Amino acid sequence: MNKRILSICLALALCLSLIPAVAFAEAPLYTYQEIKTGVKATGVSMMGNGYGSYKVVDDTGELVSKGVISPSGKSVLTRIPGEYDGHEGEIGISTHYSGDGSVIVDLMPVYAGEADNMMGMDFDFNLYGTDGKRITSAKKIIASYDKVDEAEVVCSMTAYFGNDGYLTVFGYKDGIDVYAYIIDVQTQKVVLKQWCYEDTPKAGGENWTVTSVNEGLIAYNHGGNVETEAGYYGYDYITAGWMDVNGNHKISVDTEKYSNWWNFGSGLAVVANPTGMIYGYVDKNGREVVPCIYQNASMFKDGYAYVQDQDGRYGYIDTTGQAVIPLQYNGAFGYGEGLFTVGYAAQYDYRYGMVDENNTEVVPIQYTDISVAKNGIAYAIKDGEIVILKFAEAEPADPNAVENVFKDVPANAWYLKFLQKAYDNGIVGGKKDKAGGLIYDPNGKLTHAEIMVMVANLHAKMKGESVPMIQGDHWAASFRDYCKSEGVIDARFDEGLGVNVTRAEMAYYFARTLDIDYYTNKKSIAFTDMPENGYDEYIMRLAKADIVGGFDDGTFRPGEEVTRAQAAVFISNILDAMMPAEADSRM
Repeated sequence: MNKRILSICLALALCLSLIPAVAFAEAPLYTYQEIKTGVKATGVSMMGNGYGSYKVVDDTGELVSKGVISPSGKSVLTRIPGEYDGHEGEIGISTHYSGDGSVIVDLMPVYAGEADNMMGMDFDFNLYGTDGKRITSAKKIIASYDKVDEAEVVCSMTAYFGNDGYLTVFGYKDGIDVYAYIIDVQTQKVVLKQWCYEDTPKAGGENWTVTSVNEGLIAYNHGGNVETEAGYYGYDYITAGWMDVNGNHKISVDTEKYSNWWNFGSGLAVVANPTGMIYGYVDKNGREVVPCIYQNASMFKDGYAYVQDQDGRYGYIDTTGQAVIPLQYNGAFGYGEGLFTVGYAAQYDYRYGMVDENNTEVVPIQYTDISVAKNGIAYAIKDGEIVILKFAEAEPADPNAVENVFKDVPANAWYLKFLQKAYDNGIVGGKKDKAGGLIYDPNGKLTHAEIMVMVANLHAKMKGESVPMIQGDHWAASFRDYCKSEGVIDARFDEGLGVNVTRAEMAYYFARTLDIDYYTNKKSIAFTDMPENGYDEYIMRLAKADIVGGFDDGTFRPGEEVTRAQAAVFISNILDAMMPAEADSRM
């Protein structure tokens, strides 16, 4: 490249670096406040009505108690499990409550006594109001629907609760036939009764399997038992897919391609292929939208789902299958209101927090459990206690704030306000790092070429003009030649533009930057180590004008090199001398 063209390009690049740049790291989109509740717990989740479901387990993992907490932090419902309340020692989804509107559903079964069925036990599921008072139970609702005494209703210990506010409970008739009852918890009425199977399988017998209701659809399969040559019972599908709450088949599943299928969310349902249970998603036409490539996959919610790759790393995808939160975490719980729960583990010590859509940390990864966000809050566990995280949208980041302009300038930097003034007045710019980001290099040493740029910009600002750009032999030629033409500097540093500037040499530059009238004597000062090379005059001019200072030991240290952070302080003080009404305190 022609040397003269190269010089122009370099000069232009320096000028462009004075233009505010986009921050290298995105600022968080939300802020949060942590509110203590005093409620002890070891786990917590968010219910559909915004209340929190929590549990307490002991060191062996056995459930000690469970409860519900309101968004205001009040515990409204607690339960201590009995001997037959579900699977002893197992901590699964059934240990939590679920909620819809004004109703809370306890998904952990209540032992209701001995029964004449395969399990030999009868169970029930209670419904509560948000005030913690019991409203009714699944057995009572089923009894009303079947027009029988409540004592005649026998339920299994399995129940599902979907996002549409329907509770799925399984009931026995005559100890053999099993029916699925789909209950609307708001009206406390059965909307669908679906025969499922006989407890005793037999060749030629038909079975139905159904789950919860989500987006108006219930995942199901319908097939027949087939006796194999080895005397075992196999299964042939008759129909499979999703039905509505009226029992009408809506979407078919290719049972040759998929071995499992689950609930819909955001128009997509989780499916798994028969080989190794690898997960993907299909739409409501049964078309595979996201291929089966994941080791684990969640139901979509508001357009996002968490997935786990074959290396065990978690992240989030959108409904097109594109990763929106990189698969880099040890765990994930779900998405809500612009926030994604994520976690890391160190020797089985899991910690969770939240990131926003830019994968910028909003809630530090420090909590032992955390829920998704809903209605502007989330629940988390800290030091064995539930804390409520209250969210607010963060104030937009100021694109001209130097901590957002320069990736190496922290928001608590000691020189921040001085650099901000220098930057706002167009006196300093930045540098590009190897990755192409803009940095200020605060600890880097100031060179003669760099201080010439600063001095030229300061002098031009004093005169109300701009530094003319010319073709030259160095990228700083325009600024050097302007300073010379204005009588600010002479040619003494022409051969050392890349050499670092000393404090004495800096005094030479800055003491000649402004017209002499700007350097008003404000204080009396003396130094014990004044140089004898002619720079003492400039040092004292700046010191008496309170633009530069010395050190506690009475020295000025004229031979010490200047950093770019220190230069920002001196520039700010020069600007104060030029515009005294805007002066800041000295440093």
